[in-house]
Amino acid sequence: KSLTTGVKTLKTFTLSNTGVCAYPPGTVFTETVPSPGLPPIEMVAPPVEPNATTDLSFDWPGPRQAGAMTRVFEMRLPDDTRVGEPLTFTFKYVVAATPRPLNTNTPVPPAATNTSAVAPLTDLFPQNYIGCFYQGIDYRCSAVLSHVGGLGPYTLYVDDVRIGQFSAAETLIYDFVGRRCLNAVYNIRLVDDGTVSQLSESFFFDPTSDPALFPGGGCTQ
Repeated sequence: KSLTTGVKTLKTFTLSNTGVCAYPPGTVFTETVPSPGLPPIEMVAPPVEPNATTDLSFDWPGPRQAGAMTRVFEMRLPDDTRVGEPLTFTFKYVVAATPRPLNTNTPVPPAATNTSAVAPLTDLFPQNYIGCFYQGIDYRCSAVLSHVGGLGPYTLYVDDVRIGQFSAAETLIYDFVGRRCLNAVYNIRLVDDGTVSQLSESFFFDPTSDPALFPGGGCTQ
């Protein structure tokens, strides 16, 4: 999974008690070895009954530099006895995309454009998400796609389904679908007819990263 550097991300763990006794008061879900320069994460677990579950949420801090980060957690009883095996989570952090403003001073090119001077597509990324709604057991979200290079018109595909053709002046908007409260991974393919180039990228969407996108604010089971 990829996250953005320098941004806190709300994370929720679902704990399931598969034992025969409730978790006693003072049971914690704690980080075993804190990352250098970051405070340790520790959450107090409620007294979950056998065969019951509970959710624990916390802010996962983002480092300032891009790269991979691994953090290890474990359950411990009040007497410091470990419950189960440690859980290891590794996340890849990337630098957030910077919106590219239009240069209003750029002269309008003539109708006959020399396509050899235009660079082919070199980058794709969702500039922002503009809304989500529930659809049965799924959710559907809309996103605005930004790109680097190309001339247009563009043909857009999401998970190999053709969304449509867009001129260079149109905003590239697409929808993707995920299962309720779960992460969505989808693939974008953009074909530029002007430079006869195309680019494919896979993107990751975490529905808990921006709860304001959803009706009522946050995931609904």
